[in-house]
Amino acid sequence: IKKTNTALIPSTVLPTIQEALTKAGFRPTRDTEIRIEYKNEGYFCYFCYREDEPDFLMAQANFERGAFGTEEELLLLRACAKTNCFQKAGKAYIDEQGDLSFTVENFLPWGTPISLLTLYMRKALASTIAFFHETLQGLAEEAKVE
Repeated sequence: IKKTNTALIPSTVLPTIQEALTKAGFRPTRDTEIRIEYKNEGYFCYFCYREDEPDFLMAQANFERGAFGTEEELLLLRACAKTNCFQKAGKAYIDEQGDLSFTVENFLPWGTPISLLTLYMRKALASTIAFFHETLQGLAEEAKVE
């Protein structure tokens, strides 16, 4: 069996992500040196990758706090905690500015198929966001009953 070089070439990661998203029907753009942006179900998502940190890839979506109406912070924190408990790959949190962030983070060992990983991470991010919204709605309904 002939061994092939499976070393990760950092300069190819973002172009590979952009190509995978394009093939999947999205219209990704490289909006900064370290970020690919694409729109999914009406909201913007990002893949962030730094060549000086070649072993780490992150998919992310951010929502301004106003996008969630007047829900109390405790309700949002509870929805984040429940999301983080049940979603294995994705995480939800309130950032320093008070906005909501959703992330899927992954290490990139040698031989990682970036195209396939991109599609899995995109799906995990969408799933995490959907789970959060469903959870928040359920918690808000419970709070009305109490």
